[in-house]
Amino acid sequence: MPAWLPFALIAPVLWAASNLIDEDLVRHDVRDPIILTAITGFFSGIAVIILATLGAFVWPGWNIFVLAVATGIIGLLVYIPYLHALALASSASVILMWNLTPVIIAGVAWVMLDERLLPQEYLAIGLLVASSLLAAYRRGHDGHHWSRAAPWMVLASFMYAGEAVLGKAVYERVPFAVGLAWISATSFLLAMLLLE
Repeated sequence: MPAWLPFALIAPVLWAASNLIDEDLVRHDVRDPIILTAITGFFSGIAVIILATLGAFVWPGWNIFVLAVATGIIGLLVYIPYLHALALASSASVILMWNLTPVIIAGVAWVMLDERLLPQEYLAIGLLVASSLLAAYRRGHDGHHWSRAAPWMVLASFMYAGEAVLGKAVYERVPFAVGLAWISATSFLLAMLLLE
């Protein structure tokens, strides 16, 4: 069994749990997407403290610094449209609509990084698009329509795809801890600005 497999299996479980918590917060407790986004950014402070202790705050150069800052900003702000969507639709529907993200990442990677997919991966993209469209489509007593959460999730998908491509550019050029340190510090500082 590959060493990465347990992490690959644990990550979706944790993500699902966090989405259910987010939905509860949006609908019952905090409700304001900006405040919830800022709270999310404050959790980056934990990574900042750990990485600072490990000496990961090494100057990466201006190019990597700019990429890391952009990654941190987009990575935090993606929560705003996602939380708006959770206020309008169930967490299950929202997560299914977020299936557009890998499709957009594949498109951006093809254009910007010249990455090509295998034929079976194109089939996977078709299934992801279909599941997103089915989750966004509503049929009720007032006729057929698209979920009001769908535009928010399309925006979140594009933002998340941008974060993924920028993050890859950072992590390809510097050690993981160094890239994560600057990205986390950016998210933490942005969270403080959002609450002012």
